[in-house]
Amino acid sequence: MLAATVPGVSSGQGIAAVEKVAREALPAGYAQEWTGQAFQEKRAGKAAIIAFSFALVMVFLILSANYERWSLPVAVLLSVPFALLGALLAVLFRGMSNDVYFQIGLVTLIGLARRTRFSSSSSRRRTPRRACRRSMPRSPPRGSASAPSS
Repeated sequence: MLAATVPGVSSGQGIAAVEKVAREALPAGYAQEWTGQAFQEKRAGKAAIIAFSFALVMVFLILSANYERWSLPVAVLLSVPFALLGALLAVLFRGMSNDVYFQIGLVTLIGLARRTRFSSSSSRRRTPRRACRRSMPRSPPRGSASAPSS
């Protein structure tokens, strides 16, 4: 059997609907199998969770190497769920589908949230030291003969 979804319905929703009809309508001893794009989508469905998990672990390890600390990357990664929640809510309210392009966008959003948080936290960490060094004038050591003589 060949099927296609109507506009506005994702392929995942179509697959779930066909599976539900197959469970209800097929007699005992019969089963349905997927081929082609639907087979690949079912097979790769759980791989997205694994890919996002590895993306977060890699971002954490890269940030740890960059900061040379374990605690600062935790603060950076705490901003990622808020960015992902905003993206998911926007897609939900717009009625868009959760397709491959959206998932690639989520991985990109993780990187952007990391970059934004990284820039703000690294500048806050370095600013006081730089300001102190630049604002203090250099004075000659005590007891030096640099004072003009009369």
